[in-house]
Amino acid sequence: MKEFRITKYNPDKRDASGAYLDHDEWTSFTEVGTKLSEKEYHAVELNYIEAAIDLVSDQQIKELTVLGLEDHNRSSNLTEGSKIEGREIEEVLRSLLREEYWCRLESEEAFIHIGWDYYMFVGVSEVRAETKESILDRGLYIEDSISPYHPDECESGESGNGIRRAIS
Repeated sequence: MKEFRITKYNPDKRDASGAYLDHDEWTSFTEVGTKLSEKEYHAVELNYIEAAIDLVSDQQIKELTVLGLEDHNRSSNLTEGSKIEGREIEEVLRSLLREEYWCRLESEEAFIHIGWDYYMFVGVSEVRAETKESILDRGLYIEDSISPYHPDECESGESGNGIRRAIS
């Protein structure tokens, strides 16, 4: 499986260790109204959702499983192991990007992991050139990167680049 980090963050603004250097960049839905408008936010959010949907759709994946669910405020009707498909995948991605709750979306052939600071990791077997170009056309960047949210990474406390340590 090929793994990618898909973000709005320009890789040219990273240091040698991969840390993002533009500290004025917005990183969360909570910054709507202070660092960006609601309209600006929704455009970026839609680009993320469409990029993720395009990547898994290219693999003919119609269903993803909810794993590692953290919903302390009970803001979703999801349960661990829930199967989601179609528009529900889009709705869950929207909620994850807005940090309403957290989970991994996975199948045998693909995954989507949303992390803190508006990082998205996607794993698929192949990426079509057209899909990659579409992601870039949306103003997003697609980079080879291992997701720090794999269960073995999260449980050991070694969350890759320290973005988030999932709670079991």
